[in-house]
Amino acid sequence: MPATAQEQPSRGAAGAAVLPADALPAAPGTMHATGTADTSDATDTPAPRHAAGTEADDTSTDSQDSQQGPAANSFNTRQKALDARTQQNDYRFGVARHNCYSTFFVNHCVNKAHDAMRAEQADIRRQQLALDDEERVDHARQRDEQAALKQAQYEAEAPQRAAVDQRNAQAYEDKQRQHAVDQ
Repeated sequence: MPATAQEQPSRGAAGAAVLPADALPAAPGTMHATGTADTSDATDTPAPRHAAGTEADDTSTDSQDSQQGPAANSFNTRQKALDARTQQNDYRFGVARHNCYSTFFVNHCVNKAHDAMRAEQADIRRQQLALDDEERVDHARQRDEQAALKQAQYEAEAPQRAAVDQRNAQAYEDKQRQHAVDQ
């Protein structure tokens, strides 16, 4: 039991404890002041679209980033920022919804929380689509560069292939003549 009135949580109209957002537990996957990670998952929402998953996935993604270059690293950094914003938005909505149940006009409060969450989701979605478009363009550029390199290599090897084809044709004709002589 708290010893002073300052330590007691305030009570809403329904008698439920109303906690400020900073007094609630940290969002899942965040670090506590003690340096330990919060691994609990209190949300019932699906994971973000490009969530990293586990630490093993993070390290493999980081090694792929270094192999793919700075553009891929930039995309992955921006994707992680969007994923973090999505998680924070979901967490803020959960806190707001929790606090709504201590007010008299619960539905109105929950609807306002939904509206705020949807507005943030729309902004995140707009940025996600822009990022996806940029990644698609970059991937197409890389694909075109690879195709151009292969085409240049193919054209550079054309004289050698022509010489091999000519030798093979000459060897075939020699064998045909030899076979005709033998019969």
